[in-house]
Amino acid sequence: MADYCGDPVNIEIQKRIHARRGWIAATPTVANGGRVLNIVDPDGLGWAQVRDIVAEDRLAAFVAQDQETFIPRLTAELGEEYDYPVWQVYRGSADDVGAACLDLLAQVMLPKGWRIETLFHPDEEQISQVQDLNLATGVAPYPAYYSAGSVVGCATTVLWSDTGEAVGSASVVDKFHPDGLLGGSVFKGSTCVLSAHRGRSLGKLINAHNLLGSLKVFGWAHAIAQVQPSNIASQKTIGTCGLTPLEGSVTVGVLPSGTVFTR
Repeated sequence: MADYCGDPVNIEIQKRIHARRGWIAATPTVANGGRVLNIVDPDGLGWAQVRDIVAEDRLAAFVAQDQETFIPRLTAELGEEYDYPVWQVYRGSADDVGAACLDLLAQVMLPKGWRIETLFHPDEEQISQVQDLNLATGVAPYPAYYSAGSVVGCATTVLWSDTGEAVGSASVVDKFHPDGLLGGSVFKGSTCVLSAHRGRSLGKLINAHNLLGSLKVFGWAHAIAQVQPSNIASQKTIGTCGLTPLEGSVTVGVLPSGTVFTR
């Protein structure tokens, strides 16, 4: 198990986010993304503070922003030295997501001898296995404290093969301030399946268990997710769970030019 994951630069960012956890928890305009600070309301936070944070971390995520107007504003505020990748935001109500997930579980069967479980406080070995799985599938792992649910609520669903191998996982994180713009919503992310087991609807199965398990414990009103426009497979996977594109809404990353954060 790694307390923090990634290259030295990303590890330092994760440590700073952990150190800021008290401020983040008390500030409705931001959220603790574990790997990256999430800025939900940059106008409410203040652009001077936004610029200070980006100058220090050189990494940030602006969640659920207006696609047409936000990137020009962001570029004007931060300049051309960064890349600004976008992810389409998906959103679903508890009723729609719950119904879609129950329907999906009736259609997709768990392979014989396999098991699936949703963990809210995984142990060190379980966290380590999920981190290794994330790395093997191109997903940036969460820091251990984050997956353990010690700062924000984190539901991690893991699919185990009949040999005990972790072959897929997903997470739902209850990270948004109740008084912020995304209050009452949770974030659905980090879905991954080993390449040898893809094409069998296992990602859909994992997501359905993940969303239903988190709904029971967190009692959320809406779930949001974000998918790169080119990732058709993930779009279909999240769509079968009752989340639909939130038209005109994107999450925008800020990265040093030429770098990649996660798929």
